[in-house]
Order: sequence, then C-alpha cells, then structure tokens
Amino acid sequence: MADGERIATSALSVLPEFATDRPDIFLSYSRVDKQDADALVEQLRDPGRPYNVWSDKGIVSGTDWRSVIDAKILRARCVLLLWSPEAEKSWWVAYEAMRANQLDKLIIVSFHDVSAKSQSWAKDIQAIRLRRPVLKKFWQTPDWKQLIRDLDHRLPRFPSYQFVGWLGGGIAHAGGVSSVEFNPFDDNSILTTGKDGKAFVWSRQAARRELELVKQDNADDTVGTAETPTGPSAFFTGSDQNGRTWGINRGGFSYAGDAIFLATEAGITQLFHGKRFDGEKRELSHLSIVYPTHDATTRMVGQNQFSGGVADAAIGSDGFVLSIGGGKAVLWNWRDGTSRDIQLPSYAAGRSVDCCYSAATHTFLVTDRKGRSHSIDKLGNLKEDVFQPRRGPGAVLGFNQLHAERPRGSDLCVASMSPADRTIDIYRASGGGYPDKPTYQARADYPIRALAVHPDTNVVAAAAGYRPFLTSWDNNQRIELSNDGGDHFAPLTSIAFSSSGKFLVAGGEDGCVSLWQDTVPRQ
Repeated sequence: MADGERIATSALSVLPEFATDRPDIFLSYSRVDKQDADALVEQLRDPGRPYNVWSDKGIVSGTDWRSVIDAKILRARCVLLLWSPEAEKSWWVAYEAMRANQLDKLIIVSFHDVSAKSQSWAKDIQAIRLRRPVLKKFWQTPDWKQLIRDLDHRLPRFPSYQFVGWLGGGIAHAGGVSSVEFNPFDDNSILTTGKDGKAFVWSRQAARRELELVKQDNADDTVGTAETPTGPSAFFTGSDQNGRTWGINRGGFSYAGDAIFLATEAGITQLFHGKRFDGEKRELSHLSIVYPTHDATTRMVGQNQFSGGVADAAIGSDGFVLSIGGGKAVLWNWRDGTSRDIQLPSYAAGRSVDCCYSAATHTFLVTDRKGRSHSIDKLGNLKEDVFQPRRGPGAVLGFNQLHAERPRGSDLCVASMSPADRTIDIYRASGGGYPDKPTYQARADYPIRALAVHPDTNVVAAAAGYRPFLTSWDNNQRIELSNDGGDHFAPLTSIAFSSSGKFLVAGGEDGCVSLWQDTVPRQ
C-alpha cells in the first residue's frame, strides 16, 4: 500500500463519514483570515455554482489532525489556499500548500500582493489577486471570474441526472431494445433498435413521464405499446418467406451524423443516408461474402457461426463501413462499392462481439468472445490484442461522442460481460494511438451489457442492472441518479450520452427506453 493510501485509511478510520464525502475544494487559510475565508466559502457555495468546500474548522477535537488533513487533501479535487502575510507565518498552511503542490492540486488566491522581494514560497506560484474596488464586491470583478474559470477547469462538474420520461410512453421494441444512440450533432435525435426488426429516430419530445399501462380484468396491469415515430423516422428490416421477422442486432449514426446503419439478423447491414435518412439506401450483404453459397432467404444455423447475422457494424470516415459476424469482418467502401473480408482471430464468431470506430486513431475496434480487443485500419490491416484482455464470455466497448477537445473515441472504455469481472478499463488516446495499459479504471456493480463515456467529465455509464450505473473514473465515486422514476423492469441492454452530455438514454430487455437530463448548469 502506498504512503498516501495508508494516510487516507488512517484518517477514514477516525472519521468514517469522510468515506463518502469527497470535497471539490479544500480551503487552506490562517485563523487570522477567517473573515475572508468565510466570504470565499459563501460565494463558492452559491446555488448557481454549488461547489463542495471543506475547511479544517470541521475537524472534531481530539482527532488525529494531520492524518485528517492528509486524507482530505488526497481526496479533494483541488486545494484553494488563501494567502496573506499572516498565512505566510503559519507552518500548517505551508504544509498544506506543499502537499497540494506535490499532487498538482494547488490554486493560490489572495486579497494581498505577494511581494516580489518576499522570500515566500508563494511568490514562485502564480496567485490570483482578488481586489475590493469601491462600490463593488470582490465577486463582481474580473479577478473573481478568472478564479472561477480556473476552478471549472480543474473541477469538471459531475452530472446529476433527473428522469425525464419513457420514449413513447410504453414498450418501444417488442422483444427488447438492442441499441440506443444519440445523433453526434443533435441532442434532440435518438436512434433505437430492437429484436422486433424495427428502428426509430425519436425526438426527445416523445418522452412521457409514466409508462402507459393497459388495464386487465382479474390480472396484473401490462405495459402498453409506445407511440412510435412514423414516416422517414421509422425503419424496418422486413420478414422472410416464412413470415419470420429479422431482428436488428445494433444500430448507430455515422461519424458525421448524416447516415445510420442497421446490423440485422438477416446478414445484411443497411445504410440510410440524407438529412432525414430518407435519401439513398444501401444494403451491404455481409452474409454473401462470409458464406457466398448460402441461400440468403433462409436462416443459417449450425456450429453457431452465423445464426445471429451481422453482430455489429460501425461507420467510419471517408465512406468506410465495417461489419462483423461469422468470425469475419468485412470492410466496405460504399462510395466506390469495394469490399474486403478480414479473418478475425478465433472466438470472434457468434453474438458476443462488439465494434466501434475511433476518430482519434482512425481505426475500427473489435472485441471477441474471449474478451480480447483488436483494431482494423482503413487498409484492412488487423492488429490483435490492442487492449489488455478481459475475461470472457465477451467484451463490450464504449466511447465518448464528438466534443470540441476530444474526437469521438479519444476516451474509450472496455469491460467484460462476465459477472465475475466488473472492472472497466478506460483508455485515453494521445499521439494518434492508445496506451498499452489502461489510463484509468472504474468498477460497476452488476454484469455489464454496454458502456458510454461522458463527453467532458471523467464519468462512464454502464448498462448494468435495472437503471443506468454511472461512476467517475478518477476516484471511483458513484454518480447517483434521481430516485424519481426511471427503473426498468428487466435488465438494461444499451446506454448512450448525447454529444453535449446533457442527456442520457438507456434501453432494456423490457423493450422500454428511458431518458435522463443533467440538472447541473454548464457553461
């Protein structure tokens, strides 16, 4: 155990309530400056900017003071030091500053000038000077706004999601929801697919607070069918000659948000183009390439090679599409009509595979049933085991949506579908590639079915259990959702953030789709 962990454990054993209390800001100050410190705390706790601020005045008499301070500095997201000539003389203020600086958490603010001639350690660290001009308060000055910008940069606000309602007010997909995804450029457009062979592009306004219940005599009430979109916003895979409906295993938007794909059990990936996806339609027959002699009008069974059709697909840039199924990947260029089949490593057959496109590395990423992850570039080159292997029976991928500073896929997470392996690995791309080992790790409570990464905070969402599970990966702090509704009555299967992070959507085996909205104000 590291020294910092020993210190934190010691303090937490003294004050157990600290185990769930992680402050945004640790305020360090001299007792002589208590009036200024109280004024700072009052403004930092303003309802419009509700920082969680902690100071040592809350320490209970008789506790191990140094251990508590060390633990709080270790857990705080930043340390705000109120410098003054009196604070300069305080050994404990200097100690707190030294510990915070070691952890790269220190911000210095002062109502005084730090003299250039001073021998203080503070003069070597840039301090924000707060002024009290005539007829104005210090929190009305440009200096205060600069302090808030610095705090916001260091303290990305964790989201707080409130349940909005159910899309359509009932069961959107009979047989269960197979995927959900937001348009990368439109928080108002949500794509859902299901095992019923249907896909819909919803507007957020389609959410209803309560599920529609159908009253039955002498029986429990049942959930009614949702009011689903019609016209160009509704897509169907059709039925075979025996009247059997082909389900949809996965659906998603293109990198540019101007096309959608549907990976179907029929062995075909369907593409819909246009602003309302009612323009050009393409069908990429994965099955005809993997098994060219097979009759596409009948369901293929045997050896679990292709009974599930196209397991997943992804649309990249420059017209490239990747589809996977039957132990092979097919790289398509729908613009020139060319295709190339790629033999995947063993254990990539069946349905327990996942894929996505990373704009940060310009590659497609694929998992297999053994928990391994592989990459495929636009030339069709396969690179095996790009991430640390996870425990089978399969691994799932999650990524961030488009963001000004993080291209899609720059933050990518991988987790096992095994109930015995609930750790989520997070990889942050840099220099056009991912590191060999996870950049961060988080943990979920239940077997994980799907993942998504918040666009601008260190938060990952997992489709695990009966309601979305959110956790921050910098400290494994669980992000609680509102308890005012939103519980599915069957396990979740899919989850997604909007590109702004303001909304969260989840689909389940119950066929229902829940919508959540972040209530934390963001600039």
